[in-house]
Amino acid sequence: MTHTTATYKPTFMQKLLGRNYKWWYVMVFNFRSASAYAFSDLFYYLNQAIIVYISIAIWGFSQRDDTTDTLTYLIIGNIFLSLLLLNNHWRFADEVFSGKFSSRYILPINLFKFYFFNAIAYLSKVSLVIIFYIPLLFINRNLIQFSLQGLLYLFVFLILALLIKFFYNFIVGCSVFWLTNSDGLLSFSETTAMVLSGSFIPLSLINFKLIEYLPFAYFLHHPMQIYLGKYTPLETFYVFTGGIVWCLVLYFLAKWVFKMGLKRNEAVGL
Repeated sequence: MTHTTATYKPTFMQKLLGRNYKWWYVMVFNFRSASAYAFSDLFYYLNQAIIVYISIAIWGFSQRDDTTDTLTYLIIGNIFLSLLLLNNHWRFADEVFSGKFSSRYILPINLFKFYFFNAIAYLSKVSLVIIFYIPLLFINRNLIQFSLQGLLYLFVFLILALLIKFFYNFIVGCSVFWLTNSDGLLSFSETTAMVLSGSFIPLSLINFKLIEYLPFAYFLHHPMQIYLGKYTPLETFYVFTGGIVWCLVLYFLAKWVFKMGLKRNEAVGL
């Protein structure tokens, strides 16, 4: 009798990523978990789109002279903003509060990377909210500025904005180490980020220019000003450099807050 030995054949992604395949697996696994309640998520997407529709209606009735810039800012800008709807602060706070984080902490993995790829997996699902913006793009196609160069700038700034948003969320999520329940603070942080990014009121209309130097401005204001051609090449360089600086500052701040939080971790829920 002959015995056949089964040979293991790695998949294409395993060959491509090698030892980093585990992060791809984390993304796929969390995407499937996050997509378990698709019908409920549909209303979440619709809620995000309704806010944009209301904003466009309000600005449309204001009879501004710069209608093209305003519509481009609101529609293209909110599509960009929808790609930043990370939920890593909610996930992290929930795991710390439930005690699940304690078992995850002892695993030989980089927690920053784990929660980052977890958030990206969730983002790949939430970004489907863009579907609800298609009617706006079609209806206002003659009033919206479309620029290939501008889209390339948006792609570059999307990477910066994602990192800034992730580190900001992580810092806020670490508040669970000091608070019994941080849901109120997490909700407040989301509203603050939306307002200070220029989602409701363009920051260019606010006289308090210091807001433009905050990291929230990279979520919408700065990318759209560049897309609309409001910045010179030198100003664009300064903004991009400022984004890198904010990434570094928030990264080290997140690591410090996380380290301080671990000293207060009581593993509530175990």
